[in-house]
Amino acid sequence: MIQRATSCWVFFLNHSRVARPWIEKHICSSITAVRSLCHNRLEQEYECDVAIIGGGAIGSSIAYHIKQNKEGEDRDVIVFDRDLNYSRSSTVLSVGSIRQQFSIPENIQLSRDSFSFFEKAKSNLSVFNQDPVDICFKKSGYLFLATSQGMDTLHKNNATQIANGAQLKLFSADSLKKVYPWMKVDDIAGGSLGIENEGWFDPWSYLNALKKKNTSMGVRYVQASIVGFPQVLENDRQTLTVVRAAIGDPAYPSAAPLSTVRAAEFVNACGAWSGQLARLLGIGGKSDDGCRYDFLEPRWRSNPLLQFPLPVIPRKRYVFVFHCPNGPGPECPMVVDSSGVYFRSEGPSGYYICGRCPTADQEPETVNLEVDYSFFDNHIWPILANRVPAFESLKVTHAWAGFYDYNFLDRNGVVGYHPAYQNFLIAAGFSGHGIQMSPAVGKAASELILKGYFESLDLQRFGFERFLSNELVYELNVV
Repeated sequence: MIQRATSCWVFFLNHSRVARPWIEKHICSSITAVRSLCHNRLEQEYECDVAIIGGGAIGSSIAYHIKQNKEGEDRDVIVFDRDLNYSRSSTVLSVGSIRQQFSIPENIQLSRDSFSFFEKAKSNLSVFNQDPVDICFKKSGYLFLATSQGMDTLHKNNATQIANGAQLKLFSADSLKKVYPWMKVDDIAGGSLGIENEGWFDPWSYLNALKKKNTSMGVRYVQASIVGFPQVLENDRQTLTVVRAAIGDPAYPSAAPLSTVRAAEFVNACGAWSGQLARLLGIGGKSDDGCRYDFLEPRWRSNPLLQFPLPVIPRKRYVFVFHCPNGPGPECPMVVDSSGVYFRSEGPSGYYICGRCPTADQEPETVNLEVDYSFFDNHIWPILANRVPAFESLKVTHAWAGFYDYNFLDRNGVVGYHPAYQNFLIAAGFSGHGIQMSPAVGKAASELILKGYFESLDLQRFGFERFLSNELVYELNVV
């Protein structure tokens, strides 16, 4: 605001011949004083052991597990996020579900470990003299449906899931109809239901409780936009020493006062925007604002480790809420149709939520969080009405949109240090299942920071190096 006002006065000084002498005498000195005061009061330097960039579920979980570990309880941790109201946060705009039914062992194990954390959230996140924690956790299964063409994949995934401790129940089409009489199964060959360690919770309650717990342990939260990395020590593996942060209003980062952040470790937990943050470091091409590639930048051309981008981009996803009094009822599981449409009950009184990943040619722009209701009319409702005849008379009540941190190469998370920077850790790219895995990912990342290796769960296959060696780890079950 002060910068805007100053600009207005400068314009007035340059264009008002009559008022200019008086203004120069009585006002200009005041403007200079205010500028100086603003500069001295707001431009400060932050120092910490660990600077976590991104205060959503994964960033906050990393902070939590650092402070919970005996080796990290004395570490000074600061979490930077450009909007601590979380108005556009992928965490709070998610549907807050957790499942075991993935196609690779690491994701199954991450979800199993995270489920245990959510189940004990009341004790894990309790703060002395504060109200008891309630994340509204409901245990309920995911029901994946498959056509005859998809049964081989379903059985293959089930074998992997069971081998990694998942508890499942397989259904034929006939048995599905007996258990779920409200479902039309004419085109379905079978299904798989998770009978343990699956369910859903309230994302806002979870993140709010996690943040309060972290604050009680000494973690600091600072609202800031990271705008650059001005100092890098050149050695075999470069070391980051300083980041530049615009402190304050996320709507006007260019007008915010700049501060420096000095830390021993930096963590990229920016979710959908983690690829942009990486580009500020020249990962995938140097960029001053994280949005553009500059393939002519000398350091990028001379270092092959910087030539591959962090393949994470924002993808907008819609969640629709509808009412259907004569629908399946509150015990309806999270049904994932063979088409990719999902739906589940949402509280009592006949409310449900639903959504669908668009095809490549249907992908909406990510410039805002506006909802395209025609997507529901054209691509979701016909599937719902076919699968559950009662849904023919449903009524959409409202909807919202959020961003996936979409890994466009193999749709799996990236957890580990970047090979070009020995103190720049990445924890992002989970393509829609980050919140459900955040407790276990946070623990794994904290082990890397504190011990230098994975201790509880080996996530080496999720490292950035897989992109350089073309050893991708594909996740098939992305909802």
